[in-house]
Amino acid sequence: MKVGEIWDYYKHRKGLLFAVLVFAIMLGGLGCKMLNRPTHSPQTTQSQALDSFTAGAYNNTLNIKLVNKAEVAACQLNFGEEFRKVSIMTAADELESETYIRIFDANGNLLASEYSAVDDAVSTPEQIIYRFPDTPKAYTIELTPGAIIEIQARKARFYSNLTGAENHYFDLERTGERYVVTDYGLRKESWNDETGNEVMYDMLRRYLIPQIEQYRDNTAQEILDNKDLDTANKSRILLAYYALDSDDQAIYAEFAELLKQGKVPEITEEPENPGPVEDETPDEELGTYPPMDYVENPNLITERGPEENHNEVVDTGDITMGGGNNVVYSMQTTPESEDDVAIETAEEGDPGETENVVDPLPKQNKVEAREDSPQDNRQEASQQKSDNSFILWLVFGGIAVILLIKFIFDHYVR
Repeated sequence: MKVGEIWDYYKHRKGLLFAVLVFAIMLGGLGCKMLNRPTHSPQTTQSQALDSFTAGAYNNTLNIKLVNKAEVAACQLNFGEEFRKVSIMTAADELESETYIRIFDANGNLLASEYSAVDDAVSTPEQIIYRFPDTPKAYTIELTPGAIIEIQARKARFYSNLTGAENHYFDLERTGERYVVTDYGLRKESWNDETGNEVMYDMLRRYLIPQIEQYRDNTAQEILDNKDLDTANKSRILLAYYALDSDDQAIYAEFAELLKQGKVPEITEEPENPGPVEDETPDEELGTYPPMDYVENPNLITERGPEENHNEVVDTGDITMGGGNNVVYSMQTTPESEDDVAIETAEEGDPGETENVVDPLPKQNKVEAREDSPQDNRQEASQQKSDNSFILWLVFGGIAVILLIKFIFDHYVR
């Protein structure tokens, strides 16, 4: 069978040729998929689990309640989506003073407003009672940076939507207070952007730090040491760590590194007690020393500086400086001493000369290379396996096409 005969046959039967090609491609693709399919369910790695979360999951917003003497909310504003939405709710509870909210866009146009009115049915000359009319009422409006929220009330409570705790930074300082929606959150109109940013970050850190410390203090050490265990919770803790600013990250850097890399188990081998070793050097040259006691499983204590208590978050009223999601983690290395860098060589004619040995690869880069090499090897092996599978099934597809053509010619053409 010649190639020319095959082409002469198929050029008048283009539909059949197309069907044969589609069949070959489907057969090759199916084979590649079957070869690349894992034989067991892959284990979720810490990096894969971390990718399933995003820093935007933190609802670092406020819930504002305008309350009466009995601490009952007659009006409530609940912000969401990084202050891009606000839900407004009013109730029929009585108020002791005139109360209203007004919301303007960045151009000063009124978007929404709720005003209390005098309740003539229960008011007296000595005590005037106010209520919001047409209650209960609930609706949501969109906000953009530059929007203004104006509040007049006798008392307002501000609660974090992350922790549920009351935030006193936003408390009313006057009967009519104005707040500005910014790119990073909310601030009083009397604050500058830097102060507003600091207040918003302080709300976030008061939510993140207890999570990190609670997991650190309540998780078994064998789970912390093994980076492949409890990866979902470790990823959430690392996400909280990355959302802190650099000053707060420094406190938990060692713990975050443990969650990322795990702890290499220390293998200690007990000596076989070979017995006394006779020293060839005479005792008079070495002097006499008391024998050393063998300590089984010694406790190795790492040297460190004075410990600080970072478990408490004390509300002193001070604003914590800092800013946002620092997702870049820098590895810290201990500087090498001069004895590690310099090697004393005693050459003939110049016995005290010191030769500086330049390491071609810095210590930090060596660590990073060692950490990344297993992942790179896995990627290369996976890529090679995919290439080999493609070539193999390409050959099988070609053979299938040739056999099909030969079958057609043997049974239908001749």
